[in-house]
Amino acid sequence: VRAASMEAERRRQYEARAAADERSAAAESAAALALASHERQAKERERRVSELERARAQATERERAQAAEAERLRAHCSTLEAAAATLRRRLRDEAAEAEAALA
Repeated sequence: VRAASMEAERRRQYEARAAADERSAAAESAAALALASHERQAKERERRVSELERARAQATERERAQAAEAERLRAHCSTLEAAAATLRRRLRDEAAEAEAALA
């Protein structure tokens, strides 16, 4: 009876250790899965941040190019306005000369 009792106790301890080992392995597996999921999410966030930074840099470059083009056009308009003013003065002067010649 005592040997059977000792064998039953050893079997119970073995099964308890096996169950504890299974729980530990399940916990480790769950932790590994959670870590892998977290790492995937972190990489995805990093990718999105990188895309946003790239888009922001492109938008900034477009804005800079548009500002430069606007400045170029303003300068061109100023040149054209100055040329038009010069032509108007010449026409007035020529018209005055023609009127004086006819008078």
